[in-house]
Amino acid sequence: MFFRLNLDKPLEFSTFHRYTNDEFRLWIQQTTEPLSILFIDQGNLSLLINETTEHLNNMNWLLLPKDYEIKISNIDKDFTCQIISFNSENNIITSFSPFLNEKSRYGMTIPQIGKITNKDSINGILKNIFSTKNQKNQLELNINYLISNLLVTVSTQFIQVISDNQQKPVPAKFDWILNWITTHIEDSLNVTDIADKFDITPEYLTHLFNKYQNVSTIKFINQMKISKAKDLLITTNLSIKQIALYLNFQNIKYFMRLFKQETSLTPTKFRNMYSTPFINSLDNQNQEL
Repeated sequence: MFFRLNLDKPLEFSTFHRYTNDEFRLWIQQTTEPLSILFIDQGNLSLLINETTEHLNNMNWLLLPKDYEIKISNIDKDFTCQIISFNSENNIITSFSPFLNEKSRYGMTIPQIGKITNKDSINGILKNIFSTKNQKNQLELNINYLISNLLVTVSTQFIQVISDNQQKPVPAKFDWILNWITTHIEDSLNVTDIADKFDITPEYLTHLFNKYQNVSTIKFINQMKISKAKDLLITTNLSIKQIALYLNFQNIKYFMRLFKQETSLTPTKFRNMYSTPFINSLDNQNQEL
């Protein structure tokens, strides 16, 4: 899950606390904050977030919206963390794609879970926020800008990870193949037909996918089809059978099994869990128009 924030106005600080193991357990049960970001100081943490297990350490951040179902699967005894809660005057939009093609002067994208590439810069901002909130006569605007700066830093580190992963030069022909598959994801696709279309062998096509995508050709196709299915589940009223047929799955049971393998949820449970936040987001945008 990705979050799109608009910073034409600073984020609004709510709370900032450090938590031990037991304190964090209590916070998870009681929090009503609209959006929080967690940084682990020490120890490991496993959370069940909307029925998907996520494993975190001190090189990860985690964004937690208030309407997510969160349970602790495992937590180290020496676990400690810092949690900052905040809000925004602007809509915070969620999506399963990272908004990388959106151009906005003030917009930024943050994945729900990300990898910290510069721990010192994050710790420096956290230290400033902690000291500022404890000082008397500090303007509220000061700490709001510090929170905004923290989220910008997190977003920048996310973009850096993507950039580093893209440093490996990709053959132009493979880019064409990826774009063609994405454009034709509703079609019935197989390795042999795709290879024939681009005048290469199926073995070489598989080699390209393993080298540049770290997955097999079939795995990539299935991931793209399930990604498209997610969007259709939360943005249309099509039945699960209609979506499966639209994506050229002739076997509905296979589609449902594949969907659960990729998401840990059945299509029905996924739709019930995510369609309401999407609809609410659209309603909020329509009210502004």
